[in-house]
Amino acid sequence: MMVAAAWADWFDRSYICQLDDNLTQCSAAGVSSHAVERQLLGDEIARPLTEQRAHRLRRGFQGCAATLLTTTRPEELEPRVRHKLERWAVDQYPRIRVSHGMRFLRILGKTAPPRIWAAPWRAMWNGWPTSRRTQGRSGLPGCMFGCAESSQDSIEHYANCTTGHSVMARDLGMSRAATPRGRGQFPGP
Repeated sequence: MMVAAAWADWFDRSYICQLDDNLTQCSAAGVSSHAVERQLLGDEIARPLTEQRAHRLRRGFQGCAATLLTTTRPEELEPRVRHKLERWAVDQYPRIRVSHGMRFLRILGKTAPPRIWAAPWRAMWNGWPTSRRTQGRSGLPGCMFGCAESSQDSIEHYANCTTGHSVMARDLGMSRAATPRGRGQFPGP
């Protein structure tokens, strides 16, 4: 009995329990495999499926189900994004900063692959595994560019790191904002 209690969390996160939880969540939201098929293939779901329609269903099923489950509207997302962007001391009103940040992510999401889009998203959410974020448990002892002994491995430092900005200017053709408060701003419309 003691072993079951000790391993309860591990068992609850097992693959089969995750599938069961997902089915329960989909059922509660009214999303079924039939609804996803109808969304992807239209009202005509004749069986057997042609190879082209089966391929379309396989490639789009997960994304379509996620879209049907997503109920978050942009106006519900703004307070969360505003909270996450508070750490950046920039010369923009919070509403403007959120508006520009979300616009930047929408444009980048349409033009760049997900692996590129993920970097600024994780930076906004303080998701980089820096030493400061992990409270010294992981990350580097100092700045990854080696700019100074006293430099900290943190997102806030990298936004103002002169060595890092010179690398970005040289290798990526990116310019550096004149003031530290201007470096965290997203480009406006």
